[in-house]
Amino acid sequence: MDDGTAAVLPVLTIAEVKEHGTKKLPRVYQEYFNHGAADMLTLHDNEAAYNRYKILPRVLRDVSTVDPSTTIWGTKVSMPFGFAPAAMHCLAHPDGEVATSKAAAKYGIAMGLSSWATTSIEDVLSHGLGNPYAMQVTIMKELSISTSTIKRAANAGAKAILLTVDAPFLGRRYNEYRNKFDLPKELRYPHLENLDKSLTDSYGKHEQERTFGWAEALGYVRKHCDLPIWVKGVYTPEDVALAISHGADGVIISNHGGRQLDSVPATLDALRICAPAAKGRIPIAVDGGIRRGTDVFKAIALGADFCFAGRLPIWGLAFDGQQGVELVLQIMLDEFKLCMGLTGFWNSAAMDDKKNPGNIIADVANEYPIEHGQVEEFQIGSRPYGKSTRRAMRPRHIQMMAISGAIGTGLFIGSGGALARAGPGGLFLGYSIYAVLTWSTFNAMGEMVSWLPVDGAFVVYAHAYLDEAWAFAIGVLYTVNNALLVASEISAVCSLIGYWNQSINNGVWVAIITSSMLVLNASGARIYGEGEFYFSIFKVLLILGLIVMTFILMVGGNPSHWAFGFTFWNKPGSFAEYIVSGSTGRFLGFWSVFVQAAFAFGGPDFVALTAGEAQNPRRVMPRVLNRVIYRLVIFYVLGVLCVGILVPYNDPALTSGAKGAGSSPFVIGVTRLGITGLPSLINAILITSAWSCGIEIFYAASRSAYAMAIGGYAPSFLLTTWRGVPIYCVVGVWLMSLISFMTASNGALVVFKWLTSIVGAGNLVIYLVFHITYIRFRRAQTAQGITDEQRPWFRRHQYYYSYASAFLYGLIVLTNGFEVFIHGEWSISDFVFAYFALALFVVAFAGFKIVRRPKMAPLTKVNLMAGRSPEDWEDESSEPEPNTRAGRFNRWLWG
Repeated sequence: MDDGTAAVLPVLTIAEVKEHGTKKLPRVYQEYFNHGAADMLTLHDNEAAYNRYKILPRVLRDVSTVDPSTTIWGTKVSMPFGFAPAAMHCLAHPDGEVATSKAAAKYGIAMGLSSWATTSIEDVLSHGLGNPYAMQVTIMKELSISTSTIKRAANAGAKAILLTVDAPFLGRRYNEYRNKFDLPKELRYPHLENLDKSLTDSYGKHEQERTFGWAEALGYVRKHCDLPIWVKGVYTPEDVALAISHGADGVIISNHGGRQLDSVPATLDALRICAPAAKGRIPIAVDGGIRRGTDVFKAIALGADFCFAGRLPIWGLAFDGQQGVELVLQIMLDEFKLCMGLTGFWNSAAMDDKKNPGNIIADVANEYPIEHGQVEEFQIGSRPYGKSTRRAMRPRHIQMMAISGAIGTGLFIGSGGALARAGPGGLFLGYSIYAVLTWSTFNAMGEMVSWLPVDGAFVVYAHAYLDEAWAFAIGVLYTVNNALLVASEISAVCSLIGYWNQSINNGVWVAIITSSMLVLNASGARIYGEGEFYFSIFKVLLILGLIVMTFILMVGGNPSHWAFGFTFWNKPGSFAEYIVSGSTGRFLGFWSVFVQAAFAFGGPDFVALTAGEAQNPRRVMPRVLNRVIYRLVIFYVLGVLCVGILVPYNDPALTSGAKGAGSSPFVIGVTRLGITGLPSLINAILITSAWSCGIEIFYAASRSAYAMAIGGYAPSFLLTTWRGVPIYCVVGVWLMSLISFMTASNGALVVFKWLTSIVGAGNLVIYLVFHITYIRFRRAQTAQGITDEQRPWFRRHQYYYSYASAFLYGLIVLTNGFEVFIHGEWSISDFVFAYFALALFVVAFAGFKIVRRPKMAPLTKVNLMAGRSPEDWEDESSEPEPNTRAGRFNRWLWG
């Protein structure tokens, strides 16, 4: 211990204050204040992190006046730096927290007071001069202790509560055990009544409440005061998002000064990945490692709104009491102002102004510049650096993909077989009911996607809201199902080409088509999305053209001028008899439509899978969903209505297995009316439609495989290239799609019908799981106190719609192969086609359960933010509302 005065002046840096102040303290106190947990890796890295980032100054700016002031807790302060709550200032100097408070008041900075302070908050605040104070609170198991602290802080005039959440256990600090650290007899903890002075014993006997979740912890504090609550000890974007969703007023990135869990990243590095999740929603501060004014600048440049330091006032007190603390503040203020001036920023607001670019930090470790608030690569859950897809899809891409995904061979070709089995009335009724189910599924998936727009979508949702077995099973089924669906679309294209040319083996066309799909899907989201956008427009124009054509033909616009209207609904009738006669046969015909509709209808899964690659997803997805749901239903219901108008259900051409467009009810209809030339035109258009649909489904299957890799259910090499393309997933789907080479020997239309049965049943199982996932998602939100106002988008009463939808999907899944159970209709192949998907899901689910034995988390513990990335919290005000007529039209059209 050095009892001399500050005889080594002038002291010009914080490092010198620390050096000379520390020498005056007993070894026990030196180690208590300066040491950290375990090997102190995090303690040292907190400081070292600031050296990894370099400042790139801007020049020739007006900096004649530099104003570093800002606001915190509703009060103006001299700079974006304040004192973090640190325990026992009186160990460093007899005046303790009072001296710190006087210095803070003189310099007009914010100060946090620890619950473990050796001076009461009433005494500390009595020396303030209008500068803001906040009370740090640890929720103790003996709640009366924490309740008393909260109420005293509110009554004394504190501006905020700093809720410490990162210390359910005391970190392993060897110095405290070695030195048997305790508080001198003359000191006490005025905020912690009846607490032992031995720090380690006190934590053992008065431990922190360890059962509280987010809702309970913030609800408890809110119950006892109405002060702003800043959550201290947050370290990941997921927890920042949880803090926001539970009503926190601010977050502080902190690792307790390296005194809790050793080997966690430096606070500055954690700030870098957390700041985008908070920006524009709640303030975010950083505490740890700050030793210079330039450190404050770097933290602000990387997204912090404010900076705290806990050891600096301790060193100042040890060095020279209140004057030592004032010296610390003067050094920090001078350095920060100089840094602002030399980098071209005239005030703190300019550093956060997007109209004044230039607040740039160079990350020396990774050798690339980082703009304020922008992080190109980050770690979220199991998503590693540089292994995520890119957000390159715009609203128009997503909307057209969702619509286009449902408009394909299921409508243009497959609806003919459904018409023959059910009749026009049964077809229209079945598709209309299924359209309502699709509407409900869109709503359910839309709520989850807008809440958590991440790569992997429903696989991530099943993992988070149900358990890993559900996630694995749905991922396997979806990937396999869509790979088979790609093969079915390829088979349909081959069948359509056969309308003109049957001499070339289908294998040639399969090779050409699969290669083109591989190239386009390997090109990246932006190129793929742009290409699919124009194909989708073409497809939408096709269905609109067919609807208009049907209207013209039915009112007499045909060669014979026959205004046939709804003639075929009367003769042969609205409902066909299927398998058996009478009303039972008509009902079976109607019920058989659902599997065909399940094959034809798509969309919710495509929207979900694009969420991870959509620009500004939380803002865009609700707008897209509101538009696409109704447009999709209109296209499909009107489409099958046209089919029932054009062709009688007993037309032999519907079941003859004719090649190419001859199997399309639209072509059959125009041929019956004696129109020539049009079949070839429709055939050509249908080829582009089926090819486009196959490309989109190829995309869906590859992203599902990628979701499996993200969740750890598939090898990590299935992650993305540097361009954000999951190339190995793309290649894997391409390999599975080669099953379409069966068309070379079995006939394209035969293979198409096989795959239609398998895929339709698979879609039913997938959408059933969607609703089961959604139901638990909503139950978890309710259990965790999340209200409708906190959800970006929701459909009122959807919770009940999903129960009804899950019941209907489940019923259809179990009965979709009913034909084989009717006497005389047994077929092994039909049975396999009907129940292959269900069996695959059950086997995958049961196998995972047996091997891994995962368990569902309680509703209050469900991670509602699993996998959320900082980009998902983009500033919703960053996109201005269109102010031109053309801009408003585009917004209405595309979202």
